[in-house]
Amino acid sequence: MSSMIVYGESIGPFQGRRRITAVTRPQPANFYGNSKWQGDRKVRELESAAFKVCVLRPPMIYGAGSKGNYKCWQRWQYGCRYFRL
Repeated sequence: MSSMIVYGESIGPFQGRRRITAVTRPQPANFYGNSKWQGDRKVRELESAAFKVCVLRPPMIYGAGSKGNYKCWQRWQYGCRYFRL
């Protein structure tokens, strides 16, 4: 499990659009992002025909006691008629 921060500073859902694809190059902007990118690279070194690797980079992890952008996103979705938690 990694983080979207490997692609640079976090971009909120309303702060401009940025498309990340399979060819987007990582550009960690801080220590946390760099540590995630280094971990990704080390895990990928373990891949072989007998051991497959999949790196997930979710934009947000949430649950009880979530911090960060989750509360803002949660307030937004309550006003959206097409998406509900």
